Amino acid sequence: MPVQSLVAFAEVRESVNIDHLKRHYFTSHPKLNTYSVIPVGGEAWWEQPHDRERFSSSA
Repeated sequence: MPVQSLVAFAEVRESVNIDHLKRHYFTSHPKLNTYSVIPVGGEAWWEQPHDRERFSSSA
């Protein structure tokens, strides 16, 4: 299930801390990211509505 579909559920959205996930992802493997560089990021794309309807067939 795509992230955008998951965060559409209030229970999921309220329990997920994206900053924590990102920090852990970029700092948990020091051999891969020696200086623990964490990208600033951009727009919260996961909060945007999904457009899965474009894939549904109208046949």
